[in-house]
Amino acid sequence: MNYIKFLIVAFISTVSANNNCTITEFAQVAAVVKECSNIVINDLVVPAYSTLLLNLQNGSRVTFTGNVLFEVGYWEGPLLEISGDGVQVQGNAGITEDGIYINQDYGDIGNYSREIEITNLKMSNIYGSVQGVLTRPVHIVCSNDKCQNWTWSNINILGGG
Repeated sequence: MNYIKFLIVAFISTVSANNNCTITEFAQVAAVVKECSNIVINDLVVPAYSTLLLNLQNGSRVTFTGNVLFEVGYWEGPLLEISGDGVQVQGNAGITEDGIYINQDYGDIGNYSREIEITNLKMSNIYGSVQGVLTRPVHIVCSNDKCQNWTWSNINILGGG
């Protein structure tokens, strides 16, 4: 089975969370996001033709303790929608790679079979800290004007080497 890998930047922190606010299956996402402001996402698989919708409460904390894999499906999308203000995103042990990584299906002859568009992504006041030897730079690569209608505000990138 082909997968699109979405791996979140590894942030180091300590988390104590109620198990009722831990997402391990896609069917749990809507209820947990609606009820919780301290959310743990642990090794989640997003089914093909589905959007991972995180309409977060203001001031929420989302902790990734594993990877998020998107099953391949050729549709209009979007793969991911995040909203909320003053949101903290962080990661703990269990993330095997770091960064936002989308792996396209390149097919048998090495040519990509379809572009993956990420549109209308809005984030504001999202914060966290990147530490440790596994951290990597954040890269956003868009071709042929495929990254459109993105809003980024109040983002600080500190440190670096």
